Amino acid sequence: MSANPMARLTANIALPALAELSGRRQWVCWYYKEVVGADGTTRRTKPPINPRMGGGASHSDPATWGSYDQARIFAITRKLPGVGFVLSENDDFTGIDLDKCRDPATGEIDPWARAILDLAETYDEISPSGAGIRLIARGKVEHATKCDPAHVEIYGKQRYLTITGNHLPDTPKSIAPAPQTIAALVARAVEFQPNAEAEARAAHRESTERPKTASVIKFVKRDGSKPGGMIPAKKPKSKLAGGRDFFREVNDAAMCDPDWFLKIYRHAKWYPGSGDYRVSSDALGRSLEEDLSFKIGASGGIVDFGVADMGDARRGRRTPIDIVIEHGGAPTVKDAAFWLCERLGKTPEYFGWGERETEAQSESEPHGDQSGHEGAQAHSSSPKPPLIEAAPYGWPDSTTIPRRQWLYYKHFIRGYVSATIAAGGVGKSSLTIAETVAMICGRALLHDIKPVAALNVWIWNGEDPLDELHRRIAATLKHYGIRRDDCRGKLFVNSGRDTQVVVAEMIRGEIKVQRPLVEAVKATIVANQIDVMIVDPFVSSHRVNENDNAAIDVVSREWAGVANATGCSIDLVHHARKVGDVEVTVEAARGASAMISAARSARALNQMTAEEAKKAGVENRRTYFRVTTGKANMSPAPEASQWFEMKSVDLENGDHFTPSDFIGVVTDWKWPDPLDDVTVADLEAVKNIVASGQWRESVQAKEWVGKAIAKVLGLDTDAPRDKEKIKGLLRIWIKNGVFHVVRRPDGNGDERPFVEVNPDTP
Repeated sequence: MSANPMARLTANIALPALAELSGRRQWVCWYYKEVVGADGTTRRTKPPINPRMGGGASHSDPATWGSYDQARIFAITRKLPGVGFVLSENDDFTGIDLDKCRDPATGEIDPWARAILDLAETYDEISPSGAGIRLIARGKVEHATKCDPAHVEIYGKQRYLTITGNHLPDTPKSIAPAPQTIAALVARAVEFQPNAEAEARAAHRESTERPKTASVIKFVKRDGSKPGGMIPAKKPKSKLAGGRDFFREVNDAAMCDPDWFLKIYRHAKWYPGSGDYRVSSDALGRSLEEDLSFKIGASGGIVDFGVADMGDARRGRRTPIDIVIEHGGAPTVKDAAFWLCERLGKTPEYFGWGERETEAQSESEPHGDQSGHEGAQAHSSSPKPPLIEAAPYGWPDSTTIPRRQWLYYKHFIRGYVSATIAAGGVGKSSLTIAETVAMICGRALLHDIKPVAALNVWIWNGEDPLDELHRRIAATLKHYGIRRDDCRGKLFVNSGRDTQVVVAEMIRGEIKVQRPLVEAVKATIVANQIDVMIVDPFVSSHRVNENDNAAIDVVSREWAGVANATGCSIDLVHHARKVGDVEVTVEAARGASAMISAARSARALNQMTAEEAKKAGVENRRTYFRVTTGKANMSPAPEASQWFEMKSVDLENGDHFTPSDFIGVVTDWKWPDPLDDVTVADLEAVKNIVASGQWRESVQAKEWVGKAIAKVLGLDTDAPRDKEKIKGLLRIWIKNGVFHVVRRPDGNGDERPFVEVNPDTP
C-alpha cells in the first residue's frame, strides 16, 4: 500500500474515470478496523465514515455521503487511509473486485486476472492493500455476484468502492461498458459456486451453533436439549377456516412493529435515509461484511445481505418468524410465532390460532414436540426491558471525537439549527441570500469568509412570491459577477405562497406535528443532498401561538430533528420584538425563547444608529447594519462588529415605458480604521509636538492632546468623524506604548492625567 494514497488520488483525479466520479456527491471516507471472527481469526475491514459529520456511513443512506472535496479534506485532516465511492441505484456504474490476484511486492498478477484485464474494456486500479484490482464499468448488473473461492465480487448497488487512484498502467483510463469482463467473471464464479455454497452453509452453521450474544430470548424444550435454530425446510400448515393464514398474519403484523426486532438485536441502528434498521455482521459475531436489514411496513422486508449472494437459497430474504428461529433460538415455528404474538401484545387467537381445520401442527414441526406454547407462556413472565436505558460513557480518545462541522463562518453547522434575529427591514433576508450565493459558488464574498466547499443550499421563503426571490437572487449574482458555471453547488428556491411548509399547528387546543410533511422535508433534503436550508421566516413554518414556550419548543425541536437526521444545517430566520432604540440581541427574538434555546448558533442584526453614523461619517445610516453573534447582553464596540452595507443594483429589466427594478444587495463594509492614511512620518510629527508641550488626556481640556494629532493630520476636532478618528489613534498609540499617561499637578496645583511621549519606546 502506498504511504500516502490520498496524494496519488489527488494527483490522478484528472483521469477521465476519476474526474467523472468526483463530480457526484456519493463519496465517503474509510478506516481500517480489526475484527475477530467466530473462528478466532482476525481480519481487516474497512468501515465507511460520513465525510460531512464523522461517524459511520451507510451505502443505503445518502445523508451519510458527501462530495469528493468533502471526503478528501476529511480524510486528509483526520489522517484516514482513503476515500470511497458509493454505488447507488441512481448512477450508472458497476464495481468489480478481483481479490488476492496481485503480489503487492512484485506487482505480478495471477494469470486468470491478467486474462480479464487483457480484455481492456474499462478503468481499473490497484486496491488499497495492493493485493487486489478494482474495475469500474458503465451500466448496472441486475444481480450482485460474490464468490470468495473465485476471488470475484460484482456489485451494482448497496456497496461502496475504495478509490485509490492507483491506476494500473497500460489499461483504459475511462469508465466504459464491460460486457465481456462481467460475463467472464460470472462464468468463473459459477465454476467455483459449489465451493461458495459450502462456505455459506459453514458460515450459517457457525452463526447458529455458537451461543447467541445478541439475543436475550430463552426458549426451553421439555427434554432440556438446546434448540436447533435452523429454518425448517417446510413450514407447518397454517391455513385457517375462512381462508386466514395464522403464520402469515403474525409475520405481517410483526413487519409493522420493530419492538420484537430490537429485543433480539439490541445493537440495531436506525438509518432514517433508507428507513430501515440495520445490524452489522460484527454485532452478529460473524466474519462477513454486509448487514442484516429490517425495513418496517407491509411493503418492507428483512434481508440478510451477509448471505444474500453467497449461495443462500432465498438470497438472504427472511420473515420475522425466520429471524426468531435463526437468531432468537426458537426451536419451532410455533414457538417463534407465539413469542412474536406476545411481543405484539396479542394472543395467538387474535391472529386465528384455534380456527384451523386440521391440527397437523405437531406432525410438521421440527423437533416434534409441543413445548413452544408453554415456552412462550413462561417467557411472558420475564420482565420487559425498560423504555429508557442509561448509556455508559465510553471514554473515547479526545483525538478521535469528530469535530463540529462548520460549513460557513461560525453560524452554519452541519446537523444543527441556527437562528438569525433582526427587526423588519434591516436586511436579514438579503444577508442570507448573499451568504447563499457565497456557499453555492464556494467563494469568499463577504469579509473574506469562505465556505468549506461549494454547497447545496435550499431557500424556503414563506412571505415573498417566487418572482421577488428571483429578483433578489439575480441582483446578488449580478453584483458579484457570479454565473451559473461558477457554481459547483446547487441552489433550490421555494416560496411559501406556492409550497407551504407548516411543520406543526394548533388544532382544538392540541399541538399536532404534520409528520408526513416533516418526513417529506427530510426526504427532499436527502434526495438533493442539501447542505444548508434557510427557513425565512420561522413564524411561517408553524401555526401555533409563538408566545407559547411549549408549542414553540415542539416546532423548534422538529426542525432540529430534521437537521440531525439529514446532516443539514438549518437557519431559522426570525423577527425581533419591538425594542425601540435598544440594542437587539438574540434574546430579543419575538415570542417564546424555546427557539433560541434549540439553536446551536444565534446572531442578531442591528441597523446603524445615529450616533454610530456620526462617528463613522455615514450619511444614510439605514443602509448599514452590523451582526453580533452569541447570546450575550453586552454588545461589542462598533469597530469590533461585523458590518455590512446595502447597495442598490439595477436589474436592467425595464423598457421604454416601465423603469427597471433596483434591488438591495448586501456587501461587506468595514468600520473606518483610525490608522488609514496615517504614515510613520505623521506619527513622528505628532510625537515632536507632544514632547514640546503640556497635553492633557481629557477631551474636554483646552490642551487636549487630540489637538496635536489634528494639527498634523489636518483634521477638525469638532467634526464627529474626525474626532472619532483622533480618539481611535490615541487609544492605539497609548496601547502600543508610543505615549503614556502620567498624573501630575497642573498650573493650579490640581493633579491631572497628562499624555507624554514614552521615553522607553523608540
